[in-house]
Amino acid sequence: GTAVTVVGRTADNAWAKIMTGDEQEGWASTADLVVFGLDRVPVLDVEVLETPPEKGTETATETTESGDSATVVETEKQSAMNALVATGSRRLNIRKGPGLNYGIVASAPAGATVKALGRNEKAGWVLIEIPGQNGKVGWVSARYLDLSGDPTDLPVSDRRSTAPVVAAASSTGSGGRLAGKLVFQESSGGPIHVYDFASGKTRQLTTGQDPAISPDGKTVAFVRDNGSDAGLYLIDIDGRNERRIRIESKLRAPAWSPDGQSIVFSRVTGEDKCRDVGHGICVPDSPLPCYPGYPCIKDFPLKIFDSRGLSAVDVRGENFVDAPITRDARSPDWSEGGIVYQSRNGLEITDVYEGAETRSVIPEFRYQDPNWQPGGKLIAFHSQEKDHWEIFRVNPDGSGLIALTRPPSALRTEPVHNVAPAWSPDGKHIIFLSNRSGKWVFYVMDADGRNQRRLNVGAPVDYRFQSEQVVSWGR
Repeated sequence: GTAVTVVGRTADNAWAKIMTGDEQEGWASTADLVVFGLDRVPVLDVEVLETPPEKGTETATETTESGDSATVVETEKQSAMNALVATGSRRLNIRKGPGLNYGIVASAPAGATVKALGRNEKAGWVLIEIPGQNGKVGWVSARYLDLSGDPTDLPVSDRRSTAPVVAAASSTGSGGRLAGKLVFQESSGGPIHVYDFASGKTRQLTTGQDPAISPDGKTVAFVRDNGSDAGLYLIDIDGRNERRIRIESKLRAPAWSPDGQSIVFSRVTGEDKCRDVGHGICVPDSPLPCYPGYPCIKDFPLKIFDSRGLSAVDVRGENFVDAPITRDARSPDWSEGGIVYQSRNGLEITDVYEGAETRSVIPEFRYQDPNWQPGGKLIAFHSQEKDHWEIFRVNPDGSGLIALTRPPSALRTEPVHNVAPAWSPDGKHIIFLSNRSGKWVFYVMDADGRNQRRLNVGAPVDYRFQSEQVVSWGR
């Protein structure tokens, strides 16, 4: 977890010359570092005299207190990888063996980097070196680690810790038992699955995109945009009774009304044109006069894109109504507090009753994909923070803006993103997507951002930053 400055590298990028905060210099293998912009660091004219042995070619053993040798099996697997303790702000319990029935021998602080040495057969527990205990090892739950690779690449181990069991230890905290069901998509237009927290099992429900589970947990709304199949659909949570309730192309992001009787969605209402002047700025395509010696608006590339609004229908596809918006409405979510959505003016709230008015929550375009806490007390959303995305929450009046996720303390070669938040039915948890482990994986955290842990749903997820409504959490 220590930050260092990379001042040089070998031509093959295998080694980096680093400088610590107290200006000590030395060489480190890039396999043990997470580096931003390594290709921009100068190549130094050095000769590497010795190459470390390839990972996974040796059998690791530990002499236990009884003198027995406990051997790591599957020696062809990767022998070790780094891991980040991902418990929000709480310490992680380290146990004598792989399970809650083993005593606690130590704990590791949130955000610490530890070395993962092995795993149990199901990869639910990971063997790590205990920080500061001279090579002693212990077991931690894999759900509280962000590993630098796939946990199944670690060798299966039967080692047990030789460290003494402590009388008292800190808890990771569970933030409450997770309950209900998730509906999520693998990719836009691909399989839609149901994950049941009670059984821990995942099953495919249908295909489409932007799934949303009803308030009573019995029905899932989703859209398709495949030619003649385009439209808004409903399907029972058990996979029966799939029906199309509206025929229209380019529909996105259905969201249920609090009473479960209506569905709001984003639809194309026209097109907008602008001139791309660079640096992420697109100015309106207006007939401004041109002056000699100055760039002319019409000389910049013309961009044409869909303009979107919000509309709602009942569960039979009837009683169509438009919602008042300002400019370009996407990613709506509906609660007792109204319909919150993302626009070019930031996050806004509207409704579909007669005389409803639109009001601003926070007026910046980088705030996107809002999701109501049940009851309408808080709004979670993701925000573009320079080169990465993070999750925040805010009160409906725009006050109380709080970051729930933050960049990792260790340097990374690629930005880490946290996106697509969705609240649990009881409002105590938020599920979201993160690529902090190198691929898109679901994580769950408490409402205040603490206790972040990985959730294995048994299916891959692809996220393209196209306002996908990846996951919905219901009863």
